[in-house]
Amino acid sequence: MDVLPHPTFTAWLLDLAGRDRPEAVAINNVIKLLQLKGIALRFPWSSALTGTAHPLRELRPRQGASPYRVIYGFDAERNAILLVGGHKQRGIYTAGLRQAEHLWLVHQRAIAARHPAQHKKGAARP
Repeated sequence: MDVLPHPTFTAWLLDLAGRDRPEAVAINNVIKLLQLKGIALRFPWSSALTGTAHPLRELRPRQGASPYRVIYGFDAERNAILLVGGHKQRGIYTAGLRQAEHLWLVHQRAIAARHPAQHKKGAARP
């Protein structure tokens, strides 16, 4: 399993690192946990998102004590795709979630184009 950051996420994290280095470090630490544990990473570092029809999850830096979240999903190839990041009080669960859903669908279409016979709609929730 690989952890693959979408360019949108990478740009957000680089911007955050320039404004709030300790939180960016905390996000990188939880990403390292995701790399180590994969789909076995559970609460309080990761949890399933509600309000979406897609198998999206959130990374919770500092065991949920951070105000920041990263929306990600495991694709059909079992890679973790880091889609968007944001602040809990500044739209990560509204506009951020909508953006993540759009990026997820684009990613799923790209997988389907690479593996048309093997593609299944979405990926199972871990």
